[in-house]
Amino acid sequence: MSSYSKASKKDEQDLKAYQEKKAAQPEAVQGQVDTKALQKDLEGKGIALSTFSNADEAYRKRTLKEDYAAMKLKYGWLYDQPIKADGNV
Repeated sequence: MSSYSKASKKDEQDLKAYQEKKAAQPEAVQGQVDTKALQKDLEGKGIALSTFSNADEAYRKRTLKEDYAAMKLKYGWLYDQPIKADGNV
């Protein structure tokens, strides 16, 4: 089995966990990102929010590495959508 297949299976599991958690949240909370907290977390990793917020999902995943799934669950940005300063995606 190639490493590509293993990564794809892990990605599917992460996505399923993310979707289940998002479904359990109230509708008003979905689509909102706490940009101040996200910026603080990103700065701790040496990543600029301005670059991260406008990047595609592949860049976000590549820069966050193993923290990607946890931060995506925590902040809930939408896939491949810019993160705006007002917290909306």
